[in-house]
Amino acid sequence: MSDIYIKSVGHYIPEGRIDNNLIMDCFRKANSDWLTDEKFEDLNKEVQIIFGFLGIKTRSVWKNIEKENYIAIATRSCHIALEKSGLSKDDIDCLIVTGVGNPFREPTFANIVSAQMGLKNI
Repeated sequence: MSDIYIKSVGHYIPEGRIDNNLIMDCFRKANSDWLTDEKFEDLNKEVQIIFGFLGIKTRSVWKNIEKENYIAIATRSCHIALEKSGLSKDDIDCLIVTGVGNPFREPTFANIVSAQMGLKNI
């Protein structure tokens, strides 16, 4: 039996950013049918306290959904990991893809990313 090891890990964070105020503006618009100005102000004060406590100032978002979707981000992360590892595509035996909000259940998502990468020995 051969040794099994992780040679490298890659990650990518989308370049777009939105701040807390934009999040709250979107929430307000989405709930405008029932959310009064007074209720919103009360809720916004509480949420800003929570954001401040947690240190949340911005969130990462896709600038362009055509270029930065789950598959593109995972594929970019894999290219980064492959480059850091010093290995070639032919050296890869197993690809594990995981995420918080990916569109497919594993292992299907890993199969799609490995096809995008051109990995043949998976």
